[in-house]
Amino acid sequence: MPYDFEQALRARLAAIDDMGTSQTTFQRFQAQKKAAAQAAQNQMAMFSAQQPTQSVGGSGVQMPAASGNNAFEKFKNAIGMQESGNNYNARNASGATGKYQIMAGNIPSWSKAALGYSVTPQQFMAPAIQEKVATYYLNQYYQKYGAAGAAVAWYAGEGTAQKWIKAGGGGAYNNTQAGGYPSINKYVQQIMARMR
Repeated sequence: MPYDFEQALRARLAAIDDMGTSQTTFQRFQAQKKAAAQAAQNQMAMFSAQQPTQSVGGSGVQMPAASGNNAFEKFKNAIGMQESGNNYNARNASGATGKYQIMAGNIPSWSKAALGYSVTPQQFMAPAIQEKVATYYLNQYYQKYGAAGAAVAWYAGEGTAQKWIKAGGGGAYNNTQAGGYPSINKYVQQIMARMR
C-alpha cells in the first residue's frame, strides 16, 4: 500500500506545533519516509521475484524461458516497445499517453494507487513517473495472469483478460479489433516474441 505523505506531513506539522521541536520532528519524518520507500522497494522486489506459470491452450502463444526479475523486466520492456517504441512522449488519438500508452483518464487514479498521490497528465510525462505507474500495474497483472494474460489485461482490460484465459486464448479474441488495431491474440503473440 502506498505511503500517504500528505497525511503524514499534516501529523508531523501538528506535532511540531505541539512540541516546538521542529528539527527532531523533521528528522523523524525523514526516517519514516525513508523506511516507507525501502518497504515499497522490498515489496516490488518480492513481487518481481515470483515466476508465474501460465499455460494458455489454443492461442499459439509460447511463454519465454526466463525467470524472476529478468522475466518481468523482459515483459515490461516488451510492453513499452510494443506500445510506443519506448517513447516517453508518445500520444495517440485515443488519448493514450507515454511509453506504456496509459489512457489520460486513468492517470490520476493510477498514479494515486502507484505513488500515493495523483498527478496530472502533464506531470505524468516525466519518465520516472511513467515507469513507477506502469511497473505498479504491469506487475499486478503479471502476478495474477502470467505474461500472456497480463498482456491482454494491459491491452484490453482485466475483465477481458479473465475471459480470454477462460476461453483458452482463442475464439472470438482472434478477430480484428475495431479501428485497425491487432486482435488480442496478435498483440499477445507480438509481446511474447519481443520477450525472447
